[in-house]
Amino acid sequence: MKCLMIIGPNLATEIVDMGPKLPKPSRVECFVCKEPGEDLKRCGKCKMVSYCSRECQKRDWENHKVVCFKYSIQSANKANKKTGNASTPPTGTGTDPSPKLQPPARPLATICEDMRRHRAVHEASTFRLLIMDALDLTHDLSSAETHFIALTMRRNLTSNDPFALYALLDAVVLPMSAMEPISMGGPDGIVWPLKQHRSQLKQARRDKSLTGPLAVVGGALVVCMELGVNYPVDYYGSVEEALNEGSDGMHPITVEITQEMLPMLKQLKREPEWKTSLKNAFDGYLYAAQKREIPAELKEPVLQILQMSDEAEAEWKRAQKARGKR
Repeated sequence: MKCLMIIGPNLATEIVDMGPKLPKPSRVECFVCKEPGEDLKRCGKCKMVSYCSRECQKRDWENHKVVCFKYSIQSANKANKKTGNASTPPTGTGTDPSPKLQPPARPLATICEDMRRHRAVHEASTFRLLIMDALDLTHDLSSAETHFIALTMRRNLTSNDPFALYALLDAVVLPMSAMEPISMGGPDGIVWPLKQHRSQLKQARRDKSLTGPLAVVGGALVVCMELGVNYPVDYYGSVEEALNEGSDGMHPITVEITQEMLPMLKQLKREPEWKTSLKNAFDGYLYAAQKREIPAELKEPVLQILQMSDEAEAEWKRAQKARGKR
């Protein structure tokens, strides 16, 4: 059985049992109505299951979404075996419908570890400001319920600076409807980032320990995707394509909007160059359109958050090790 490691809402990695290999579906007949055909359409994400029409695909979605991610991994592994080189993406030419999803260029456990630390550093210092600017929350708080931010990034392998682990490739604001068909592995076999986001917000709003300024009144979704050297810069035409086709790692982050942030939203002026500000923040500077060093008094609390995240991760690993000895 194969396992996959993802990052859970608590910033700790979670092991996902991928289970046995799924059987290969027929490519000469519709998976739903069994009608044969020469021009069948396949699922845009996994590239494995064939349908004769949009209607049949919709009918099968509730069942297919449970296995779509597993089929995507199988497709990528098959393409990798054909090429014999994980760093060389399929050309997509000819009649071979090679999937765009590539086997990760780095170990999944390493990707999860880096993404966890990246989130711990940037969630409060960068992403809180990002959602205000990108989603224009200063004018309309409800836009966090209808849209989310998706971004692609690449690990900066020459840096161990926790503030500059990743370089930004691109970022975009998308409607929530773009997230509906996206799936990833989870502790229960499947986790929908949008479902996870809404569940986390619901729990936070019910948390009686979060009162006064810390009371959660809303939240915005930021989806980070790592693209390694196996994905050339122009491999995907857009962030949305990467979201649909696949990446080395996907990390959905719920950025909570608290009561204390509401006065700030009314006073702040929206930064239209938010993408430049985000790039600067990922490069180790302040979240700002102009490159400015991070003051020591701002770095210290962020590093404390990172330390707590590291300690929680170490505790999780100890618990997993102890469980394995039973």
